[in-house]
Amino acid sequence: MGIKLLRDVQKSDLEIACSVCNKPALKLTLIRGGLIVHGENFAYAVHLPKSKKLLIQARNGDYLPLEEAIKTARREGLEGYCNTCKKFYCNEHAPVNKEFEEGWGYDYSFMTCPLGHTKIIDD
Repeated sequence: MGIKLLRDVQKSDLEIACSVCNKPALKLTLIRGGLIVHGENFAYAVHLPKSKKLLIQARNGDYLPLEEAIKTARREGLEGYCNTCKKFYCNEHAPVNKEFEEGWGYDYSFMTCPLGHTKIIDD
């Protein structure tokens, strides 16, 4: 059936829906020279030279170029996006788990999609 877009908030914003329940999974906001990525657990700005083109591709359901650009810029990919399923999931359907290292504190966070695929989203 494809990935559902929840709605275009403005030309410079895009909310992407969970492929299971259609609740918001991720929001992208175009800024000069990059994007602000708002997940359910993390938000960050990332410098992406071709951010407008990437947002247009994402608007058309092509998320792989954006995922790869985000991974190049900050190592981890998009929160909520399963690279194997090629779908977005909300936190209810792809829970985020935080790992802590004894004596050190927070180490990293990973998500697990409904089919059991895992992905590090913050390290």
